[in-house]
Amino acid sequence: MSIDNVKTSSKSYQLFDLSGRAVKNPTKGFYIVNGTKMLVK
Repeated sequence: MSIDNVKTSSKSYQLFDLSGRAVKNPTKGFYIVNGTKMLVK
């Protein structure tokens, strides 16, 4: 079994912290990406 086609998205996204401020260089913590919470370890 192998993977033949992989779809990737070239859309840019903006990262926000939980206070709603835009973040350019994320470090460890929780962020909001496209309305979804994400944990960066």
